[in-house]
Amino acid sequence: IYEYDSLTSEDRWNEYYDVILANPPFMSPKGGIKPHKRFSIQSNRAEVLFVDYIMEHLTPKGRSGIVVPEGIIFQSGSSYKSLRKSLVEKYLVGVISLPSGIFQPYSGVKTSILILDKELSQKTDKIFFGKVDNDGFDLGSQRREIDKNDLPILKKEVTEYLEGLRNGKIIESEKLTYVSKEQILTSNDIGFSYDRYTTKVESNTDYELVLLGDVCDFEGGSQPSKDNFIYEPKENYVRFIQIRDYGERGKETYIPISKRNKLCVESDILIGRYGASVGKICKGLNGAYN
Repeated sequence: IYEYDSLTSEDRWNEYYDVILANPPFMSPKGGIKPHKRFSIQSNRAEVLFVDYIMEHLTPKGRSGIVVPEGIIFQSGSSYKSLRKSLVEKYLVGVISLPSGIFQPYSGVKTSILILDKELSQKTDKIFFGKVDNDGFDLGSQRREIDKNDLPILKKEVTEYLEGLRNGKIIESEKLTYVSKEQILTSNDIGFSYDRYTTKVESNTDYELVLLGDVCDFEGGSQPSKDNFIYEPKENYVRFIQIRDYGERGKETYIPISKRNKLCVESDILIGRYGASVGKICKGLNGAYN
């Protein structure tokens, strides 16, 4: 066991490891950090430097599990984005979101676990995302034991998925969300937020849910010149944004029939493209609804 400052000392830089498990101290000491220059990503943030150090010190088949603060997941700074880009391209296989308070009574910060595997990351074009809502204890400062615990089933699903990758057999589960690396890398901030890539759909209808493009056609319209606006809902045009100004609770705001070439007909759905107030309802005299 060697105790030394891996952020400022190069003494053991050339040592590599098969397995690294870490919950590094993500804080800046008094006086700040003055890292050496061998890091691939230049930063003075402890969380960036520790993750950079770990991923660069894995053997060709090395793997790692790292507890990280939310800054690693979504911060928009250039060093954070560069770090996430390198992780996706060479190391990362999965991200597990943990709830705030899971490290109480010591810290209430929101954290996640990064799962790295240099070999497996090159065998798939996807990253898995999982979420822990409960770990068997409540999230208060006393951390009292409760019945709910997501860890056993999540451990099973993640282990099966990684073993499947290792054996060339993809085993995907409903507990995990799988996102293409391309989708992550082409996003503006290359974020790792669980909620960004997961969608929960609930429906109380007996009708099949379909894409709008499968059941209707889209036709673009245009906004008339400001000279044609009437700032009362009675004739000519009313802008969508005006609906919230003139609409009364329990009453509809009417848009009169247009005199322009493209007219709405019954059952048409009007969609405001610019400056529209979402959720406001109006009805044209010809029966078309927004």
